[in-house]
Amino acid sequence: MKKNSLTLSLKSSDKPAITINNHIKPIYELVKEFHQVFGHPIDETAITPDMLYLRANLIREEAEEGLAAIDEGNAKEILDAVGDTVYVLAGTLVVIKNSMSHALSLDHFQLGAATIFNIMATEIGSGFMRDLETGFNLAITTAGLLVDIADYLDAGEEECACEDISRLPTYISDCLMVFRHVLHLSNVPLYGLIQAIHESNMSKLWSSDTEIRKRQIANCKYNPADLAFRTCISRDGMIGYRISDDKILKSPSYTPVDLTPFVEQCNSL
Repeated sequence: MKKNSLTLSLKSSDKPAITINNHIKPIYELVKEFHQVFGHPIDETAITPDMLYLRANLIREEAEEGLAAIDEGNAKEILDAVGDTVYVLAGTLVVIKNSMSHALSLDHFQLGAATIFNIMATEIGSGFMRDLETGFNLAITTAGLLVDIADYLDAGEEECACEDISRLPTYISDCLMVFRHVLHLSNVPLYGLIQAIHESNMSKLWSSDTEIRKRQIANCKYNPADLAFRTCISRDGMIGYRISDDKILKSPSYTPVDLTPFVEQCNSL
């Protein structure tokens, strides 16, 4: 963030939430729990360039992994990338205060509305892989918008930044709609996919049982003298972190996500 960079805030939408966007809420709550437990930002009122650059990098990285997985024809990696891309898109709504209200109130099908979903709707239905490519490319476009806003803030161009930040929740809501729609057509529940990834993320927690945690410490790769714990408020477990830099450390019982059931129920892979 440059010395003279601006910051922004986003006002809450005055439009009511639309039923078709209800699928976003449970995903948002899962990702919000992850942010709460592991100390990531929630409802930030000051939107900074650094925040936006970080969110852009996270989204672009996951979406590009999705495109690479499609090229390789790796079914598990494709679904994993969908889940991770949705996770970081929803995480952006968690980070930016009031963005969720805009995402929930977006009418994707409003006649003549220049939403990404409407613009790209003609491309959806070209086949599972092509449709997912569309979703990943929309996510990359969203990452580009985040970078544009950050650049405007760094350059002191407040008017341009304000115009683009008002469009950001629309982009995210449209992306989530595309992924949900494409997976639904292929018999894969988006929420179930995200929930599986979320539970894997939460398995980073250490045991709340003192004796079990002692055994975990004895079997871990970390320096016990540089390892400390704090209580998780949302579920039974302890958050392990490195004292020297406050980095969150995975428990030895961390379980990577297994998306085999979703691959098996997908009728397009």
